[in-house]
Amino acid sequence: MAKRIGILAAAALITIGLIYVMTGPFRDNRIVTVAGDILLPILWFATIGILGANRRSPGIRKTPVTNRAPVSGNGRTQESSRTHSRPDWGTIPKSLDLQKDTPLEPLAERLAASLDPAYVEKVRNRCLKDHPEWTAEEFDWALFELKRFFLMSAILRYTPMYSQTVDEVWHTMLLFTLEYEDFCTRFAGRMIHHVPNPDPILNPGERAWFDWTYHQIFHPLPYSWFAWNGFFRYPLPADLIQEFEKSEFSALKEKYFRPDTPYAHWLVNTLRDQISQAKIKLAGSSGSTKGRRTAKKSPIPALAAGAASMVYFSLAEPEQFAARMASASPATAAAAKRDRSGGGSSCGSWGYYWGDGDSHHHSPGHNGSSCGGSSCGSSCGSSCGGGCGGS
Repeated sequence: MAKRIGILAAAALITIGLIYVMTGPFRDNRIVTVAGDILLPILWFATIGILGANRRSPGIRKTPVTNRAPVSGNGRTQESSRTHSRPDWGTIPKSLDLQKDTPLEPLAERLAASLDPAYVEKVRNRCLKDHPEWTAEEFDWALFELKRFFLMSAILRYTPMYSQTVDEVWHTMLLFTLEYEDFCTRFAGRMIHHVPNPDPILNPGERAWFDWTYHQIFHPLPYSWFAWNGFFRYPLPADLIQEFEKSEFSALKEKYFRPDTPYAHWLVNTLRDQISQAKIKLAGSSGSTKGRRTAKKSPIPALAAGAASMVYFSLAEPEQFAARMASASPATAAAAKRDRSGGGSSCGSWGYYWGDGDSHHHSPGHNGSSCGGSSCGSSCGSSCGGGCGGS
């Protein structure tokens, strides 16, 4: 800036001198007048050229470069992680970080053994090439959540995909056809098809069932809130709760679970126990002012803001469900606030289909809707991010 001011000052002084000569003692000298008329434009053209060259020079002005990513589907601008700091998500667990006393450790171990490290490296390199705004750590976190999704998909008949970032990793896995087929065969014994949903409309019942199952199986981590666009926005539907209370196990397994999973009994019995405990709590607090006040807090401190609290508040105050879940635990409230302010990936539009020839699925909140094979009609009405698939 100082150099540019100096150049302008010098040009101005020379101009004043030339004008003085041309209008002063030599104003009648034609040679001087013509020379002045020629020199003045040359002087200022030269000055402008020098200033322009200095302005483009990196040594004159250092402008910080900001790399901005496109606006996401939820209207928030996602800035590139290579030029802006990302939240510290902590250390990625070595395992899938299952909840205590879950019987799913053998399934998690089989999933880990089915993923060839060389295949994972190919997927990582391709993802980072296609998404230069990602860091290696962000890929690893997204892959971690995708593994959790695959484990849920091995148990549930229908598992919607609620994360665009996680879905991008899954989509990249599909590009390596032979490696993906080998992974599916080793883990599931069949193909896990990636099926688009033609009508990605949010279904609160499906989302609530996803949230309950996720928290019953896994410890939610800060990145989990980010990747899955938050949790606990919708209560479990009243008809789903009634169905798990009164229906035969065989009917529940056919509607909600994979036919070959040995873990359906565990989830059905767990949800039934939580419904029973919640109703006992509600019965004990009915008619009591103190009971109504304490209903805003989790009835089971050890599972604050988890699956059991989700059942309780779905029964106690479904209209205020999200607020009650946030108040049940400071950690949950903080995570919900971070999710609202920090974004999270926008909804995807895919689900899964286990290619075993069975062409029907029933998803929570649909009471028997179905789709055939690897294509679905809009009657499936799956949720935002949910895919339409059968098993």
